Parts: sequence; C-alpha cells; structure tokens
Amino acid sequence: MEDTLQSVLEQSYRNLEVIIVDDRSTDASVSNALCFKDSRIHLSINEENLGPEKNWNLALAKANGKYIKLVCCDDLLEKDCITKQSAILENPRFSGVGLVSCSRFIINSQGRKILQRSFGKLNGRYDGKKIIKQIIRSGNNPIGEPAAGLFRSDMIKKAGCYRAIAPYVIDLDFWIRLLIQADIYIIDEPLCSFRISRQSWSARLHFRQLSDYLKLIRLTAAENEHILTPMDIWSGQIQCVIKTLLRILIFRLL
Repeated sequence: MEDTLQSVLEQSYRNLEVIIVDDRSTDASVSNALCFKDSRIHLSINEENLGPEKNWNLALAKANGKYIKLVCCDDLLEKDCITKQSAILENPRFSGVGLVSCSRFIINSQGRKILQRSFGKLNGRYDGKKIIKQIIRSGNNPIGEPAAGLFRSDMIKKAGCYRAIAPYVIDLDFWIRLLIQADIYIIDEPLCSFRISRQSWSARLHFRQLSDYLKLIRLTAAENEHILTPMDIWSGQIQCVIKTLLRILIFRLL
C-alpha cells in the first residue's frame, strides 16, 4: 500500500484527486495512508467489508475528475504514466477514444520484475468493437489490470459500473463494456506494474479464472451478437484453456 500510494503521489501529472476507499482492511493500509501529508488524498473507510465490486464502484462514485484510473493496493505506476495517458485523452484528435491502456510489468511480492506484458505489438488508436473480437480470441486480458487503464469518467454513464457476474475477470468485463461505446488507444510502453503473490500462483485460482473467463465469453456473445462470430467464441475458449495451463506451468517454474 505504501509503495503504491508513493507511486501515485510522485506522478509527473500533478493535478490529481487521490481517493482511497479502505474496505475494512486488516493490515496497516490505513495507518500507512495517514502517514502521507498530501492535500490531494481523500481517505474513507467502509463501515463493513463490501468486496471488490461494491468497493470499486464506491470509489468511482466518489471521483470528481474528467479521467479515472483505479489502482489496487499492491500495484505501481511509472512516474509519467498519467501524463502520457491523459495527453491522449486531452488531444482533440482522439475525442472518440474512451480508454487508454499501456503495457505493464509483472512483479513479484518483493517488487522484482518477472516479465513484461502487452497487447501484442499494437500501438495507437483502435476501433473498440474490433478490439473486443481480438480480446475474446486471445483467451486472456491483453488490455491489462485496472491500473493499466485511464478512462473518461463520463463513460460510466454509458457503459455502467463494475459488475461481479464473473468476479475473477471483473476488470476485463468493464473494459469490454467501455469498448462497446468508444475506441481505445494503446501505448506500447510499460507504464505500470502488476504485483503477483504466492496465492495468485495457485492452480486453484487459475482454474477459477478460467471458469470466469469462459463465462465472460458467453456473456459478451449474448450481449453483443452483432460483434462476435462463432469462430471468435470457439477460438477464445480454446486459447483460454491453453493459456491457463501455460500460466500454471510457468508459475511453478518461477
């Protein structure tokens, strides 16, 4: 939590509203946050544990800015992350872009960089609906975790908030619904880091993610029949199984 907040406060983009919504954490998150004397920080503590979906939506409801980035408590931002992403959304040429994503580092619990993940070799602006087809066919989350994205706050009214229909891919479900409404700009540069722990390496968790991803494919197909073809769905299901097995193998070798 302390490293995460430090990386946010040290952004080269200074005009930030930093909203911390503590979901009844049992560690030192609150005390660590109180150590930072920065007027941009707004801390609230839930009266009861709400879980990721309601807690994330509460954070969205509290946000007042034009753009929103959700950063979970173990993730990190590179110093120019928000500067580079907001520059795209501020550019009149990209008024149809609703989401800016970036490549990211995968780090372990000690902060060591394990690998770098990106959306293939994509870089620049892409049609949202076409990207959805690529996402489904990929069998994973090429856009990245919440910290990888910066989106326009007014997109929430069009796309809706986070929903826990498929809890282990709640972020990807949100990205897909944004992309129904707007284009995406992809920055092929690692501007954030996603931390994995020993718990996230377990086969049990990977198989739960697999189950939820397959559920998300079916849901996306049902809600967007005009976008996905049977081949998109079939390819995504096969790739999802293959990549789940590969992740389990890789994590066991680390």
